[in-house]
Amino acid sequence: MHRKPWCREERFLAAEKTLLAALPQTGFEVKYYSEPTVANNHIYLGKDKHYYSVPFAYVGIKVKVIYTRSMVYIYARGKQVAVHIRSYVMAGYNTDKEHLSSHHRHLQKLLLKTKMSRIDGTIYKFFKKLSKAELLIFDDFGLTHLEQQQRMDFMEIIEDTHASAATIIASQLPVANWYDVIGEETIADAILDRMVHTSYGIELKAESLRKKR
Repeated sequence: MHRKPWCREERFLAAEKTLLAALPQTGFEVKYYSEPTVANNHIYLGKDKHYYSVPFAYVGIKVKVIYTRSMVYIYARGKQVAVHIRSYVMAGYNTDKEHLSSHHRHLQKLLLKTKMSRIDGTIYKFFKKLSKAELLIFDDFGLTHLEQQQRMDFMEIIEDTHASAATIIASQLPVANWYDVIGEETIADAILDRMVHTSYGIELKAESLRKKR
């Protein structure tokens, strides 16, 4: 062996140390790949038997999924469209509500949103957003009587969506009592004419799931 005029430490300090980069903040994770098709707003990760949501605009499209032991990344048309924390719950769902095409609101919260939108000048933008939904869900209808502006706003929403979107209304009151909730006969007739005559009624008689067992 030929003896060098420098030791390994000197060589490292002089030529190599400055080339070192900082260690990554997160540990290295093995990546796995899958190319499922989006169905019902979700992709199915067969390895875990778990479902992850994807924006509804990509339903029916084959996407690329890159997943590690902790995260799931979903890409479509060359861009990242969804990120989820990986779950190992079999037959479970990770769902981002922003990915869904429906709007699920408690009616009073919805009408409060319309009130605030009128104040800040975004009411027409808000109505337009609702009109694009494929499904509207109004929960807890009938807890309180509607005020005049609330009646008009609710009428506006129903008018914009009754022919283009599916609507579900959940209430503890029979339909015959909805006239009293709306509060003005002419507007109540207009709203219920658009909702009731082309709808299916489902009456549940089971005990409340909120009761302690």
